[in-house]
Amino acid sequence: MNMPTAATTTISLTIFDMSCDHCVRSVTRALTATPGIKIRSISLGSAIIEASDGGAAAVAALDEVGYPARATPMDKGKGHAGGCSCGGRC
Repeated sequence: MNMPTAATTTISLTIFDMSCDHCVRSVTRALTATPGIKIRSISLGSAIIEASDGGAAAVAALDEVGYPARATPMDKGKGHAGGCSCGGRC
């Protein structure tokens, strides 16, 4: 996994068109190959990452491999502890 080099934000990615374990592996490979991203978790349809660019590079990398995505900064001010795949709901 790549380590972020600048100040980072925890980002929730909503990833579309994922339907199986192969999709999870493809998404993992794409994100791992993207500089400046630290993967915290990946599951069908979502990922939690740390990134210094608001998730723009992750969204671009996923789009390039056929998985459109939306990045949303996680609001740690609402009690979210981070590190899980809840998308900021816990």
